[in-house]
Amino acid sequence: MTNSSQHSQSNKTSVTKDAAERLQRALTSLSLSLDPLVKRVSELEQNAADSQHFETDRARLASDLDAAKAREDAYKAREHDVAQLADETAKELESVIAQVLHALEAK
Repeated sequence: MTNSSQHSQSNKTSVTKDAAERLQRALTSLSLSLDPLVKRVSELEQNAADSQHFETDRARLASDLDAAKAREDAYKAREHDVAQLADETAKELESVIAQVLHALEAK
């Protein structure tokens, strides 16, 4: 190898080495620049997941509330029926007591 070709080869190696170092610095800089963005995307994904959990909980709670209201309405209807039956029973008892008292007075 001649001196000129050795110098040319050395120059190419130096240029390649410099280019590789610049590329490495650029990649490191890019990585550092992307880190906050990647972190923010991760946070947004977590917020979206949390939001979905809240929506699921809200839907379940709304369903539970609807079921509780339906049970309350059923209890109120039964309460009305029981109150009406209690009134009818009290009237019948009053009638029976009156008949018994009348029968006792007749003796």
